[in-house]
Amino acid sequence: MNPDNKTVRHLEPAKTLGERIRRMRFTLARRASQLVVLGLFFGTARWGWEIGGKPILSGDLSASRILETLPLADPLALLERLAAGVMPSAAALTGAAIVLALYGALGARIFCGWVCPMNIVVDAAQWLRRKLGLSADLVRLSRKTRYVVLAGVLLASATTGSAAFEFLSPQAMLWRDLVWGTGLSALTSALAVFAIELVLMRDGWCSDRIYGAERGTAYHRVFELMDIENKEYSKDIITNMIQAQIDSKLLTKIQGEAVNPYDILKFTKTKVFERMAKAKESNQLYRERQFLLGVQAKEIKEHSNSDELMIIQGIIDVCFIEDDRYVILDYKTDNVDSMDELKHRYKKQLECYKLALEKITGKKVSEMIIYSVKLGEEMAI
Repeated sequence: MNPDNKTVRHLEPAKTLGERIRRMRFTLARRASQLVVLGLFFGTARWGWEIGGKPILSGDLSASRILETLPLADPLALLERLAAGVMPSAAALTGAAIVLALYGALGARIFCGWVCPMNIVVDAAQWLRRKLGLSADLVRLSRKTRYVVLAGVLLASATTGSAAFEFLSPQAMLWRDLVWGTGLSALTSALAVFAIELVLMRDGWCSDRIYGAERGTAYHRVFELMDIENKEYSKDIITNMIQAQIDSKLLTKIQGEAVNPYDILKFTKTKVFERMAKAKESNQLYRERQFLLGVQAKEIKEHSNSDELMIIQGIIDVCFIEDDRYVILDYKTDNVDSMDELKHRYKKQLECYKLALEKITGKKVSEMIIYSVKLGEEMAI
């Protein structure tokens, strides 16, 4: 292959600062949230910040109060204190109930992603891993092992008469020293976690989290493996299907837990799913079709007359034959507000898929469809 050949990216790099900020808006929002929470704790503790004569945010990450009115409590810390023989107050029980309700509504990882300062350290380590091409993952704790650790924490709390994990937790050390100390202990904790994440294990500290791209991979894997049939699906059928994929080692447990069965169920109610099932009956349904093709630049670049050879490669989620022409379907898990946003973002990608499929098969592509998992909608582009 010519070393000067270029690869067409599915999503081109941001060309302006505004576009880059738009793509990073959720990451920036998470960072802002984490720093604001830390800043409010710091300002309230060090400088006595108040509103209406009430401290803005007092306490710590295990138990706090907003304006001395709304209690918040870490459920694990509450369990540790119960194990230590300390009866929780009504405020602590209320705070734990509020936090559990938030976890139920927004997801159990909402604290890690939007509040915990250690998440900044972990994300920084993962970013550097990707830049350096590091892939070491030498230690991996199973879910059963983590339950054993939890039991050990509660036993230690019962033995010592204190919340044992709170004294050893790196994020608690980081928070305490940033708010009350000199910063040296915080730096030590952060560097220790950073080093572990960088060279020993991937997501070792936040081992249950799953990134947006990995979540997309999990959904794509479920879509790839699921049965496509003209039948009535239910949440239980979808749930059992995902569990079977986990049991067969086709899907990891973390991936399976990241997929909402209702999202898959909604897809089975769409018109495009019905068309896929019909195509499967005649053995004309294809999934995860890979391609690598050389084309002239003028075929894929607007306002170009160049004959320069370019390489396009990718994986078509779904294509099927209908009336002797291909239909292309692409799943998207992006967090968007409208289908038009997806159309603008991925139209060029699907045009490359169309060009490749037509050249490889000799058949025309009559339709290109995007399906949004978030919106539960399909759109032809």
